[in-house]
Amino acid sequence: MSRDGDHVGKSGDPIYVLGVSEAHNCTAALLRNGEIVAVASEERFSRFKNDTGYPRQAVEFVLAFAGITPGELDLVVLTYDNPYPHFGVGVDSVERQAAETGARRMTALRRSVHASAQLVYGMGGSNRVVAQGLDFLEKNVYSRLYAPLVWPRLKRIQYRDLADELGVPESRIYSADHHLCHALSALHFAPLPEGKTAVLTLDGAGDDCCATVSVAENGTLTRIAQTPNLYSLGILFTLATRALGMKPGEHEYKVMGLAPYADEEGVERVLPMFQELLQIDGLQFRGPTSTRAAGRRLETALHRQRFDWIAGAAQRHCEDLVSEFAQNALQATEAQNLVAAGGVFMNVKANMLLKDLPGLRHFGVCPSAGDESTAIGAAYHGYELLSGKQPLPLANLYLGPDLGSDEIDKAIQDFGISANCDVRRPEDVDLETARMLHDGHIVARCQDRMEFGARALGNRSILANPSDPGVVPIINHQIKQRDFWMPFAGTLLDEAQDRYIKNPGRLPSPHMMTAFETLPGAHESLAAAMHPFDKTMRPQILRESDNPNYHRLIKAFEDMTGIGAVLNTSFNLHGEPVVCGAADAVKTFVESGLQNLSIGPYMISKVQTD
Repeated sequence: MSRDGDHVGKSGDPIYVLGVSEAHNCTAALLRNGEIVAVASEERFSRFKNDTGYPRQAVEFVLAFAGITPGELDLVVLTYDNPYPHFGVGVDSVERQAAETGARRMTALRRSVHASAQLVYGMGGSNRVVAQGLDFLEKNVYSRLYAPLVWPRLKRIQYRDLADELGVPESRIYSADHHLCHALSALHFAPLPEGKTAVLTLDGAGDDCCATVSVAENGTLTRIAQTPNLYSLGILFTLATRALGMKPGEHEYKVMGLAPYADEEGVERVLPMFQELLQIDGLQFRGPTSTRAAGRRLETALHRQRFDWIAGAAQRHCEDLVSEFAQNALQATEAQNLVAAGGVFMNVKANMLLKDLPGLRHFGVCPSAGDESTAIGAAYHGYELLSGKQPLPLANLYLGPDLGSDEIDKAIQDFGISANCDVRRPEDVDLETARMLHDGHIVARCQDRMEFGARALGNRSILANPSDPGVVPIINHQIKQRDFWMPFAGTLLDEAQDRYIKNPGRLPSPHMMTAFETLPGAHESLAAAMHPFDKTMRPQILRESDNPNYHRLIKAFEDMTGIGAVLNTSFNLHGEPVVCGAADAVKTFVESGLQNLSIGPYMISKVQTD
């Protein structure tokens, strides 16, 4: 495949591939000569959490970062073969995009599909007859009629609209299989040891399946099993989230956080209610009915069960199935390396069990493993198609917009914060941050390039002394408003991790994608940065090469306190995306109860008045 038969592959001519995910938390990723150089999710620019649809501003950013025009793209790769990946999610962001762009044809079609999906699935959760009908439709009508007859027409419309939007020929637009994008994002994000690698994907649904098993060896990726999206662990966990009165598709992490509080007797009482709906059969998931149509059945079964028992049983069931799935895959592939991607693998407690599987030499989870990272996998796939070569691993996740000095000064001026804030320019702002953390202050940090993904990794973070449990209610009062059972995370220096967590295999964890059991030395030093009940933590294990400035800050804090870690939580108002640029950071600082902001060369502190 080449770009209209022109310059691809010519000496000295770079290859550019744009990966575009239009699904949940839509994202754009740009690859240049095998290396991902810029990635960002649309929500960071639109300020609409988990934004869906074409990531216009994210695309504009990644192209501007590389200094290229759309015409210089060799390939644009979409992360779904299904031309309509938003089936079953809210219409509001698509409607908003229609108002902004005037793309009436495609948006009207998408809106009708959205509305139909919401109506049918909403009824399926509360009406047994409709649920049974939906089960029949999914198993028969959708796959046999809708996909072969409607998809081609939708794809033609999608390609035409995208070509018009970007100003590129339709011949440069390509659709990749959704789970292939997940698999490639897991396979290539970090270097792998020699030998076979089992590649797992698990999500709610994508291109008619929800789970895959592949084997990678000698540069070849071969899928050996897949599960149709009728039997989805991701959907079942989302149904449990809804049954608990939480927001489906967003609050699954709260279920995981609540689970440790459930007693064993309660978990064992509720667990069979989940087990009867979904089981493992070799390398596939199976159940008596479509999980998407099982909402009513599950809610009836869970009626009058304690909320913590429900959370505990949902989490236990998830952990059991994921572990069995992984063990079966390792046995079937005879692999010693295991990598994984897909929204289910955002569950760090399940990942904690996988890293300790016997006989495993290497384990890795794609950073921010939901649909947002499929944009990276799509770009990888496009590069492989164009060049026949393997892409390069990610050096780090700091791949978003940087902060410019003019941008920072303008934000400070526009919000008029000099009138009621102390705006200082210390000799070393990161060293000053470390001193303030030592003195018990909480500091929001907005520095350098924004990190990609759901986890704040120090550049768009709120930092505090991890040994002081008293900072938790203060942060919640000032800005986060987290549920009482939810823990905060922490960043550990790589060289200090042996004092705090059980990690005998020295598994790299630079992206907060797995939980670890803690050592007694952490129970006091990191009391505010671990789960208060089971004493596990989800650390960012930071190497100096990943982020030298942030590493230097924590090292300075360690020199002052003896603690080689800080509490680290995302810098955002409750319900909003993580801050992106200087204006977002200053606005969030002004509108919250936060008292200190490190941004660029400045330390800004609110003046206390009686």
